[in-house]
Amino acid sequence: MTAFLLFMSIPWNGLTDTVAVVEFNEFSDTGITAIIYRDSFKIDKDGLPIGPIVDWRFFTSLDQIPRLTAGGRFLAVWNDNGFPRTVFCFCVYSTRTLHDRELAERKILPLDKRRKLSR
Repeated sequence: MTAFLLFMSIPWNGLTDTVAVVEFNEFSDTGITAIIYRDSFKIDKDGLPIGPIVDWRFFTSLDQIPRLTAGGRFLAVWNDNGFPRTVFCFCVYSTRTLHDRELAERKILPLDKRRKLSR
């Protein structure tokens, strides 16, 4: 019954996406956190998620934090610039680095080559 109620509460008329990993990256000592959406489960030698970045957002709301569902996936539902946004993922990571990982990875895969979250 709980899974059914959760299913019924998801705003399907909004923007819905599934990614492999949601990474919360706090970079430098600024306290700024970026949320990076990835299409891969790969982990580098330092234990950081790597793989194609789908999209990113600044962390602005606790609703952006994915919560574990009864089905074993994580789910986040929040207001994304005036639209209800739903993101499912299989893994959530929190990282702290000296640099903005998303900005550094633009050299590998430019913004115009990435699969984006639904618009």
